[in-house]
Amino acid sequence: MKYNSHKLFSYPVLAPNLSYYKKGEFKVDQEITQKPSQKELNFKFKYELDVPSLHDLVRTAVASFCTVIHCSSTFVKKAFKSNNQVLDASLKSDEFFGLVEISHYIVSDKEVQDYRSSFLREELRSESWNFSKGDVLATCEEFKIHLSFKPPKNVSSAFQFAVDNNLPTGTFRLNPDKDKLQISVNAEQNRIITAARRDSDKGCLLLNSIYVPVVMEALKCMNEDTYEEYEWYSIFVEMCEQKGISYQNIDSLIVASHDLLKETPLNELNRKFLMAE
Repeated sequence: MKYNSHKLFSYPVLAPNLSYYKKGEFKVDQEITQKPSQKELNFKFKYELDVPSLHDLVRTAVASFCTVIHCSSTFVKKAFKSNNQVLDASLKSDEFFGLVEISHYIVSDKEVQDYRSSFLREELRSESWNFSKGDVLATCEEFKIHLSFKPPKNVSSAFQFAVDNNLPTGTFRLNPDKDKLQISVNAEQNRIITAARRDSDKGCLLLNSIYVPVVMEALKCMNEDTYEEYEWYSIFVEMCEQKGISYQNIDSLIVASHDLLKETPLNELNRKFLMAE
């Protein structure tokens, strides 16, 4: 199947820029979704066609609905065919980056002879038409969208600090009901944490005092409630998969937290101690 939007056909084609049909429309409602915990894009296409003669060809499997999804930057091109009004498809999200073009067609699957339609222009109705296998019988406006799905570099990309002066120094509060895990501390504590983050020698202290308990609490939240709609949940699920951690069945929260943070406090302490020697 090859289609050129600027081409004139020797047979009638239902398309927005062509005038073979006096009335009638082919359109597609489409929905693209991705749950944060999944590595797949879910496509749902609902085909709407109000030309009875073309609809009969699809209904009897002489023709079919066809959708082509193309991402030029990753050289991915997928085609799907269906004789049903609704088509569901799933593709790996990491196959898409940049401009994605989605085109819809009705394509002949068999040779068709003596095709007629009362929806054609008056001067074309008296003629009968023949279609070859693979001929495009209808198309609609192309849909374009920009997509970018890149895996996070590390679990700390799920954190976000916030200031709440109602909290005493030496404490923090975690709010998982946001895209980023919000770690609230008072202004003085935030000043100390910011200074420690800039000082590589304080990494071990920062890891133990903030990051390990935060990750432990986040893993606990993942087992007690559903946070799939938030970005931090997606990051944690992906990092758990990379580390081979079953976040739904964790024997030790502290060991799992160390694994997710790459460096255990003991390894950090050993490196600092050996450097000092």
